Amino acid sequence: MRKQKIYLETTLFNYYYDEDRGFAHDSTVALFKEIAAGKYEAYTSRFVIDELNNAPDAKRDKMLSLILEYDIPILETNDEAVRIQNRWLAYSHHNGERFGHDNQHELSAYSQTQNENRNRKHKRFERLPRRGNLCTNGGC
Repeated sequence: MRKQKIYLETTLFNYYYDEDRGFAHDSTVALFKEIAAGKYEAYTSRFVIDELNNAPDAKRDKMLSLILEYDIPILETNDEAVRIQNRWLAYSHHNGERFGHDNQHELSAYSQTQNENRNRKHKRFERLPRRGNLCTNGGC
């Protein structure tokens, strides 16, 4: 059975150390324990790293250390994520909605997932046995 992939956005790194959050803190610490135990395959993104780098020094260092401690891969930004983000921001602005930076997280994770799905399908097709020409009745 494959592990479920999860995306960790900025709030989770904050909640890990914010004991005043009660249930949110406890749930986040439990989630990180499950990641360490191998229950989930966790990811974060460059957008999250940028936000964490804007936190006060002491807090920033602790939150960034979680990425190393739990060996969380960082999804890179790609052209597709930026293109989708720009369209979403234009749509949101046109409709008077105030989204923005938070959507970068979801778009980065979405784009990475789409790339993985395409790569997986491509590899699956490469493994199909070759059975000669599948064209019939001159239809290729």
